[in-house]
Amino acid sequence: MEVVILQRSIVLCLGVFNKVMLFVLSEMDGILRNVLGLPAFGGKKETVNDLLHTKKWMNYNHLAKSYLGNALYVLNQMTDTQMISFTLRHLKFSSVLLVAFPALLRKYIKVWTIWCIISLFSDFFMQLKWLLFNQLYWHVIQFWWMVLEWVHQT
Repeated sequence: MEVVILQRSIVLCLGVFNKVMLFVLSEMDGILRNVLGLPAFGGKKETVNDLLHTKKWMNYNHLAKSYLGNALYVLNQMTDTQMISFTLRHLKFSSVLLVAFPALLRKYIKVWTIWCIISLFSDFFMQLKWLLFNQLYWHVIQFWWMVLEWVHQT
């Protein structure tokens, strides 16, 4: 059984951790939109700016900030590009709430930029690796062909 040790010494089974992450990423946007009275999909910067002075926002802003901050922390810990891509796809629905937290917004932009650069370079290096492998493969075939010809001549 694999165990995940989080920063505050909470130990979870990896399966439980994955289920919690999937649930939070899938449902938290809808929960936040529901308690804050935002439309189910989309949203504008102005809508969130208007929301900043309401009682609902005063009651639930810590929940939104905690969700976005913890998601950012998890993103910074991830190394698998598919996991990062999955997380970003689910966070894009909640990204309108980042208007209320400029410091978090800047951090997210930094993470998204780095992730985009890494994915571009990884695609480039995969292409380069494929090209080099094919070149190497061709040279190996040529080498063995020369060896076979030399053996055949002697």
